[in-house]
Amino acid sequence: MNHNLSMSARMVVFAVVMLPVLVIVTLCDKEFRKENSKTISAAKPLIFSYAKKEMAEVDLFIAEIKELFF
Repeated sequence: MNHNLSMSARMVVFAVVMLPVLVIVTLCDKEFRKENSKTISAAKPLIFSYAKKEMAEVDLFIAEIKELFF
């Protein structure tokens, strides 16, 4: 079975086949970026803001956490 298509018909068939592929790739890329941004934000360290008088307590607390997990 030989399909003799003209060059313009081949281009149309190619465009019709590529359109769903591009849509799927675009949707997957958006999902990948969402998941990637969640991972990056989860990897950021917590930033504490506290007054000078609480500094010793917070430093002690952080040291205890480091001892438990590291």
